[in-house]
Amino acid sequence: TALTRARDALAKANIGSGVGQTPQSAANTLQGLIDETVILLADSEKMQAQISRQTERLEIGLIRFNNSRNVEEISLDSALADTANWKVGVGTDEIRFQDGAILLNNTSRGDYNVVYEGREYRDQVLKFKYKVDDLGDGTVGFFLRQQDKDVMPGETAAYGFMINKDNFELRSYQPDGLLAEASAPAFEAGKEHTMTLGTYDEGDAVRLVMRVDGETVFEFLHESANATVAKPLNGVEGYLGVYTGPGLSAQVLPISSDKGALRA
Repeated sequence: TALTRARDALAKANIGSGVGQTPQSAANTLQGLIDETVILLADSEKMQAQISRQTERLEIGLIRFNNSRNVEEISLDSALADTANWKVGVGTDEIRFQDGAILLNNTSRGDYNVVYEGREYRDQVLKFKYKVDDLGDGTVGFFLRQQDKDVMPGETAAYGFMINKDNFELRSYQPDGLLAEASAPAFEAGKEHTMTLGTYDEGDAVRLVMRVDGETVFEFLHESANATVAKPLNGVEGYLGVYTGPGLSAQVLPISSDKGALRA
């Protein structure tokens, strides 16, 4: 039930002001909704319509609580402008730069992964715009916490946020394993999408976040208990990689229109 899930979420939450923690104010709000629901359910004279409305309020409150964790959200604008520190990790095609964006065109039949060497990321959520000219039956995506920038994940540890024609995949590498799949929201080729993705530690686990145009694709906690293949990359920094499948073209663009709200 919604009440059970809300209680469980509150019991498991890491409350505090640090990155990856849930603010005390959010916990107080959810606890208030839980208390209201308990009182209502104990009142035998309450109508089912009132209980349904309160349950809906609790469901909405639980979603807000789960999305309230403290994260360091940064734009990729400054990284995209740092053209000297983008390199081809795997592949033969050169990176092109235009108007603050990187243009990726894989003319080969093999993998093509470019890596930003300017810094490593760990407890950050990155925001940028992304466009694929024609996805077809191919795959594009992003790697975070990539350990070796000169090889493909699978040969090195990383997290993969992969985009296919009909679904999204969340993967852990070394070895390669599927963590989660999602079929929504739709990813439209030829359109600029606002991407939000990142990783941050929660205890000894890692939270993996991916949103497209503000809609959540993944909000996944990679724990040792569900690590059927690779263990969580907890406490580990790594590089950002951008993967473009064979024959595909893509662009990573600045989020300049939203720059005032972000720290580049």
